[in-house]
Amino acid sequence: MSMLRIGRAVGIYSKSRFNIDKIIIGRDIRKTSDMLTLAMISGLLETGVDVYDLGVLPVGVLLKKLFTLKGAIGSYVTASHLPPEYNGLKLMHCTGMYFDSSDITRIKEIFMKNSFHEPWDTVGKYHVVVGELENYINHLSVEFSDLKGINVAIDCGNGATCLTAPRIFKNVAGLVIELNCDIDPYFRARGAEPTPENIVELVRVVKSRELDFGVAYDGDGDRALFVDCSGRFLSPEEVAIVLIEGLDLRGDIVASIDCSRLLEDYAESRGLKVYRSRVGHNFVIKKMADCNAIIGVERSGHIALSTYRYADDGVLISLLVGRAIQSLGRKYTSLIESRYHMKSTKLKVHEQLKTRVMEHLKERIESMEEGKITLIDGVKLDLEEGWVLIRPSNTEPVVRITVEAKNPKKLDELFKKYIEICKQTIELASRSTH
Repeated sequence: MSMLRIGRAVGIYSKSRFNIDKIIIGRDIRKTSDMLTLAMISGLLETGVDVYDLGVLPVGVLLKKLFTLKGAIGSYVTASHLPPEYNGLKLMHCTGMYFDSSDITRIKEIFMKNSFHEPWDTVGKYHVVVGELENYINHLSVEFSDLKGINVAIDCGNGATCLTAPRIFKNVAGLVIELNCDIDPYFRARGAEPTPENIVELVRVVKSRELDFGVAYDGDGDRALFVDCSGRFLSPEEVAIVLIEGLDLRGDIVASIDCSRLLEDYAESRGLKVYRSRVGHNFVIKKMADCNAIIGVERSGHIALSTYRYADDGVLISLLVGRAIQSLGRKYTSLIESRYHMKSTKLKVHEQLKTRVMEHLKERIESMEEGKITLIDGVKLDLEEGWVLIRPSNTEPVVRITVEAKNPKKLDELFKKYIEICKQTIELASRSTH
């Protein structure tokens, strides 16, 4: 019932706010995705919106269709990298940009009112769209037909990219080793989220088979994690450098506030500039547009290129990485020898306490008079020997603490110090509510 009401609210908002009465909808491979999608479609149709149902596919396929079907809004049922019991919804404009917080707030208001009444004869039309998976696979297979010399291992994590990535890479690459490329709505192999800790089999295969690189996707395929030819995990910042060098990109860089200083070091050596943004795909691509940047990178693994309409598509990015590596040869590993060490963790905070905790943290860190403070997303303290970022999560009742330093000993010192400061601040904020 809730998803039906969400469909109604999205339909009402799309028509009243944007004068749009076309919705493209798709879904990932989770057990509940079909059920939730059908409920949402019913709500959308009630409002007089025409629905174009693409079926089960990675989010990149929906984005490609969204770019070509003008005057539509995209809707994708997924919980992305979260465990299989979760599910949710992504909404995106025809530009590929996700709905922002103001859009979601207004949809929530319409949802809560639940006062919609529409005559039966004004319902929208339902269209089943076939062939989009094949169109996507064929398009990318043609565009990346130059990758015949690349050897790769791909780990789809039993998610939606099982439907596209293996076929595309086998069409274009040399040797392709598949891992976890059978759909499993329970993500039993390694979970829906690829992490350096759970892609050990990918690392082993890349090393033992002497492949050029390996890639692991998350549940819906918007993110990809990479390992180099030696099986070493490549941070998203390092992947961005490989793309810039291998694709001969020329332009500035946007990085989320939690990305490594490695990017500033690299940019300085190339006469480029790094602009920082809040964490989140929308914030990164908005900043890219404002700064006319060529590439945007998030610490979570999202990478966007202006030449590809900022598409949030891990399969596309992995093909571009393959092209970059083929251009550079195995010397690409020499470009990305990071001198930095990073640690992160999260501490539980009741949702209603997040704002108060962050205010107290800002005051305390300012009173310490150490380094430069940046407040575009949480509190970031830049020090000569490294930096500390404390920011509230947008999706969980936690604050995240990230620390980077060149010296491992200093990293540990800063990490312990600011975890303790956060714990004390959370405890103080909790006591003041009673």
